[in-house]
Amino acid sequence: MREINFLGVLLFLLNLTSISVGQIPAAVAESPSLGLNPEKRLTQYLVRNWTVEEGLPRNNVLDGTQTTDGYIWFGGFAGLVRFDGVEFQVFNSQSDSVFNADGVYTLHADAQNRLWIGTQGSGLLRYAQGQFQQLFTDTLLQQASVFAMAPDANGSMWLSTSRGLLHYSETGITVPDSLESIASKRIRELLIDSQGILWIGTSNEGLYRYGDEQLTFVGVEDGLPSEAIYSLSEGIDGHMWVGTWNGLARLSREGEVLSVQQNSPGQPTRSLDASLIDQHGTLWVGGLEGLGRYHQGEWKQFESRVGFQLKEISTLFQDQQGTLWAGTYRHGIWQITDGRFSGYSIPEGLSGGVVYALLAEEDAVYIGTETGLSVLTSEGVKDYLQGEGSQHFVRDIQRDSRGQLWLCTYGGLVAWDGYEKKRYTTQNGFNTNQIRTLAEDTEGNLWVGTRVGLFQIAGDSVVIPPEVAELSQTYILSLFSDSRGHLWIGTNGSGLYRWDGQKLLHYTQADGLGNNFIFRLEEDETGTLWIGTTGGLTRYQKGQFATLTRSHGLPSNVAFQPLVDDFQRLWVITDANVWMSPLREVNRLLDDKVEQLAGLQTFDKYDGLLGGQPTGVSVSHIGPDNRLYVCTPLGFSTIDLKTDHVYRHTPMQIDRVQSDARDYQGGGPVVVSPGNRQLIIHYTAFDYYAPQALRFSYQLEGFDSEWVEAGGRRVAIYTNLPPGEYTFRLKVASHDGEWSEEPLTMTIEQEAWFYQTDGFKFLVFFLFIGVGVIIHYSRIRLLEAHNKRLSQLVTKRTHMIEKQKEAIAGQAKMLESSYVKINDSIQYARRIQDALLPSPQSLQHIFPESFILYRPKDVVSGDFYWFEQIGQTVVLAVVDCTGHGIPGAFMSVLGNTLLTQIVSQQGILHPKAILRELHLQTIMHLQQDDHSDQMQDGMDVSLVMMDFEKKTLSFAGAKRPLLYHDGLDFHVLKGDRYSIGSVDTQLHQEFKEHTLPLSQIRQVYLFSDGYADQFGGEKGRKFMTKKFYSLLDQLSEKPWKAQLQELETTWLDWRGQQEQVDDILVVGVSLS
Repeated sequence: MREINFLGVLLFLLNLTSISVGQIPAAVAESPSLGLNPEKRLTQYLVRNWTVEEGLPRNNVLDGTQTTDGYIWFGGFAGLVRFDGVEFQVFNSQSDSVFNADGVYTLHADAQNRLWIGTQGSGLLRYAQGQFQQLFTDTLLQQASVFAMAPDANGSMWLSTSRGLLHYSETGITVPDSLESIASKRIRELLIDSQGILWIGTSNEGLYRYGDEQLTFVGVEDGLPSEAIYSLSEGIDGHMWVGTWNGLARLSREGEVLSVQQNSPGQPTRSLDASLIDQHGTLWVGGLEGLGRYHQGEWKQFESRVGFQLKEISTLFQDQQGTLWAGTYRHGIWQITDGRFSGYSIPEGLSGGVVYALLAEEDAVYIGTETGLSVLTSEGVKDYLQGEGSQHFVRDIQRDSRGQLWLCTYGGLVAWDGYEKKRYTTQNGFNTNQIRTLAEDTEGNLWVGTRVGLFQIAGDSVVIPPEVAELSQTYILSLFSDSRGHLWIGTNGSGLYRWDGQKLLHYTQADGLGNNFIFRLEEDETGTLWIGTTGGLTRYQKGQFATLTRSHGLPSNVAFQPLVDDFQRLWVITDANVWMSPLREVNRLLDDKVEQLAGLQTFDKYDGLLGGQPTGVSVSHIGPDNRLYVCTPLGFSTIDLKTDHVYRHTPMQIDRVQSDARDYQGGGPVVVSPGNRQLIIHYTAFDYYAPQALRFSYQLEGFDSEWVEAGGRRVAIYTNLPPGEYTFRLKVASHDGEWSEEPLTMTIEQEAWFYQTDGFKFLVFFLFIGVGVIIHYSRIRLLEAHNKRLSQLVTKRTHMIEKQKEAIAGQAKMLESSYVKINDSIQYARRIQDALLPSPQSLQHIFPESFILYRPKDVVSGDFYWFEQIGQTVVLAVVDCTGHGIPGAFMSVLGNTLLTQIVSQQGILHPKAILRELHLQTIMHLQQDDHSDQMQDGMDVSLVMMDFEKKTLSFAGAKRPLLYHDGLDFHVLKGDRYSIGSVDTQLHQEFKEHTLPLSQIRQVYLFSDGYADQFGGEKGRKFMTKKFYSLLDQLSEKPWKAQLQELETTWLDWRGQQEQVDDILVVGVSLS
């Protein structure tokens, strides 16, 4: 019987309940640049779907909205769902007693960040500041269902309930007499328009208009297509759009039916449950058959690029970023966004194939693919030279100064003029038909780069100029003619050439190029050249090369093509994305005026880049329309360069704070009771364009000395916080890499037990003083008594004083002796530590060309080095223990002992296995776990194993890197971001192991962080890791003794009069 009733309720709701948002949120309306561009094709929008597989509790959604704090809320038969773009949180009868049942039919978010909730059998609820409130005081109404709601200008709410039509206000619930006649009808839709008119849509009894206490009926006889009303929306012009069972009607403010639309091409017609007017005046309508867009008198049926169709739509609403959200009865939640790029592929008329070359002109875009040429004009797309085989493979498209269009194909060079005018092949003088690129110099000569040589067009022939004959067999990737008349020739592994009309110059990585694989070149208005390589972006300025890589903050080392726009911004096409930064900022970084690249923005799949990445080694283009055209594996994507592409600030939210005893609402000051052992801070941020790409960083000021990089994690955990006041600071970076300017803050006070308070400490202090005073005066009285009794024993008294003097002198000698013993103990501890450390000579016995720079901050050190040779295998480690001085020395002795036991006794030789075992043993010996109130001791380790039998080097690190030189350049292998023995590191943490052939390694360097962290110089700043790497690079060609001496001299000069801040340890080994 229960199943039958539930099925009946479900069918009733699918037929009677409709939820729509008729008004645009204020935050969206104030930002006309947001929202969905109505000029785009529907296939050019970005679409995403969430279902139970992504964490939605059920695929049924009846309504949705967004509160002003940024959270998005959905209601359905599984309950109320809160969403931040990543995580779903469900509120229903299982989680909160205010719910009698799970169903939620309708939602409304007001300007006070309060959520109004119309429920199934639980009355009217309101959620604010983390708490639910039942708004109905009547017991019967608390068990009623609320199907629809509409707020009026006074903050009151009109409600359609299972008890009829009601008007709720803070003073009570009423039903106007003039509405008594329809109060009991089945009302499924309510809307109050901008003039304060209440519109009432019934399930099958027409539409009512209520204003000035007058009730007017609108039905089929008045022109409605049906009297089953499913949705209501108000247009920008004040007209009402009414969705019915079988069509759409537009009404005047007075209720006159102005027009009806039924069965128009592209129009949804059945069960129009949801409608919305966006800020562009575009009408969106959803129903049983899908989603439609009505703009400038034309309907378009929504269909995503991958072919999915939205169906059975129950609700439509926009968020504060202009994203369109659609809830469905059985297919979950759909998000439709307008990416910064617009994509063109098969749905827009392209024939398909990977796009390798683009040329945008005033009236056409020429598109080179692996199957031929396509031309996009205002009339559509036309295909030419289409077919299978290499002869149709278009790699570059150029137009010369004479107006001739040239196609570089793998079937020769084609002069094209709407048809194949002429084709140059091996019969004309080429070494190969595989043409890669073409450029025209300042004298009008056409140069052609192929996979086998550089050529020049001379009439109907192809020649190899004798001046560049040495390039006749070279693989040419790119050609570029600069403003000085120089021809630049990029090659596939042979570096960069420059022909100035007199001589041919050759540049390689040794001259400062990022790599010898040279892709495209670009020149800015100052004459500076920008060069794309596989080893970074290279600048050529005033005869000097300088290169930016990932170590400078770039998203990729591969730069296929740099492009400069009219706004002096540099756009770089990479293997993974597109990035952009102002030219001024790129130059400042290359000139060492700043340490990081400001204004860097990254564009990828979240911005609408087709396929998520550009086509490899392709030719993109900036057109005369100030748009960037990017080749992709699925077509091409274009972005308007005149538009400001900076996203708005990403709002952050501290949701809640959990302690041992209770939960606290986030945002306000949090006071935690004494004795709390664990504090969990839940936080989030709202960017629904790319929520998974958000990265967080936080700091508990007063506890954390540095910012904690949390990645995508949205929780911070602290254990055993000492009593005191703290400030939690939170920052977020959106997917384009920009960090929030100002952190979000929240104060936290950890209360103390009475014995931890300052008052108790002062009380104890004064108590000790009082006891001392009492003892003092009691002694004085005793002395006075003794003086009276012994007043005549002067000689004996003098003798007693002398005895006391001798006793004092004896105590002084004891103190001096104790100091000497302590100092001797420390010196002896140093000798013990020195004895445990291998001597530099023993390392040089294995590696003659090696050095060790070892400078403890105190007498004993927290840094140590260790190595062991077992057969043809040598294991070498540099370890930085917690602290320095005596605490660090204790840890170093433990670490030294455990390494010897693990490698020498247990026979574990692979670096990742050594680190894993060292981590387990350290935790066991220090008895550290997640519930310990001890210090979180640990070690940062850089460890290599050199197997001379297999001729390989393996490395694993715990927060420490390995630096090695391959004979041409330095490379950095980063360690894992976990410390050995730290409770923040998982007990069975797996460490990553890197293995390289010894033949590729000339020198290796292992080091602690003491050298780079030393303060000094003119401004008293840190030496910094980047400067330390550069110093090692400069010293790498020198003998090892000279390297050691210059390392020491440089450090002493830098430190000057500053105090040494940490232990210093650098170990260098030559393997050549």
